[in-house]
Amino acid sequence: MRDGAMQQRSVAIEAGRITRGPLPEVDLRGLHILPGIVDLHETTLLTQRLRANEPDRIEETVRQLQANAAANGVTTLWAAIGWSWEGGAKDPAWVEQILTAPALNGHADQVDLRAKIVCETHMSDYADRLLALIQRHSVKSVTFANTVAWSVKNPGMVPAGCGLPPDLLRLKASEAAQRTKSVPRFLCRMAEAFDGLGVSYGSIADPDGETRETYSMIGAKLCERPQRRSAAALARAVSDPVVLTVDQIAPHGGCEALPPQLADAVASGVAGQRGLVSALYQLAAQPRWDLPRAWGLVTTGPTEIMRMADRGTIDYGKRADLVIVNPESLQVEGTICGGRLTYLTGIAQRRFQRAIKVQHLAAE
Repeated sequence: MRDGAMQQRSVAIEAGRITRGPLPEVDLRGLHILPGIVDLHETTLLTQRLRANEPDRIEETVRQLQANAAANGVTTLWAAIGWSWEGGAKDPAWVEQILTAPALNGHADQVDLRAKIVCETHMSDYADRLLALIQRHSVKSVTFANTVAWSVKNPGMVPAGCGLPPDLLRLKASEAAQRTKSVPRFLCRMAEAFDGLGVSYGSIADPDGETRETYSMIGAKLCERPQRRSAAALARAVSDPVVLTVDQIAPHGGCEALPPQLADAVASGVAGQRGLVSALYQLAAQPRWDLPRAWGLVTTGPTEIMRMADRGTIDYGKRADLVIVNPESLQVEGTICGGRLTYLTGIAQRRFQRAIKVQHLAAE
């Protein structure tokens, strides 16, 4: 895929960048070479029931997260981490521990891995602690989530990653609700600080257009996984970017579908990355869609939102982030992140092995 169209052209890689050939070649005819996926919201660390005193398990979870991303064509990944009164995987102590993982501090080897914080709106007592954490670890993405409202609407249910049983969750939610009057001041303070720190921020699971408008007015422009079409439509009307999740464009399990044309980007979210590629190919087969447009929801869309001009397309000088897809099986057969092979299987693997063997013989 080049210049927004499927083309029969070669792609040359040198020093981690797209460059001009000629260079030693691998014949990948019959496979699709596409820009690497940029996933703006992955939830493994948001839902894992790990404890802050389990560093070995934390490291193993982060390694598995990277391997899963590579196997699904993801080359840039924002791993969502909670910051909430709910405890468990969303406890502030947990966040402070997980953010010390080397892979989340520029040392990931399979994917460009970045942390994003999902901050519950009733955490005003933790404002200074949160800002100190963001500055210490250079976190550049924060999303606001109103879990108190969710708990009121869903009594008896426990959200993923929560460390509290239902009875205690109701009690904690009631205590958090008493801080409701402080929420607007807290959000405005965070917004002002985020602007100064260069942090991109928004909200997740907006239930309606009025809620989205409130967030937009304080500068929380990014509208992630809106729950109703009215919220997404309001965001579009005021030019706020909309990020849907894969289960919203390919709904299952009772999730409400939203028109994909409302989206500026698509993320894996709670549905996971496994079905992302096939969902995009299915979308590409729909009227008024094609593969370049659908694939743009996980490449040019996210990179424009996050202002990452060095990736998202296959062009000279851009970062060499590529995914190799078998158009028959719709399976990822190879992932290249920053010019490095991070995943290889199937036909692509056999082609690479053959090319290496030929080059070795030629060198002899």
